[in-house]
Amino acid sequence: MKRKIVTLPEVRQYLLDEGYGDPAYITDPDNGILALVSVSYWDWCKDGKTRFYLFDLGDMPCVFYKR
Repeated sequence: MKRKIVTLPEVRQYLLDEGYGDPAYITDPDNGILALVSVSYWDWCKDGKTRFYLFDLGDMPCVFYKR
């Protein structure tokens, strides 16, 4: 199954909608992707400046790019 490209606000909204964790923690701008989801793999993109993170939201495989 192809991974869905998601943004940090989409991840936060999914967690809030599904009732995961403390809403104050989820919406705290200091908490990044690693604090919010269990990342199965991350690495650098070919450009050497962008990182990608692989994880699942429910049954949906996702990828998040941090530039």
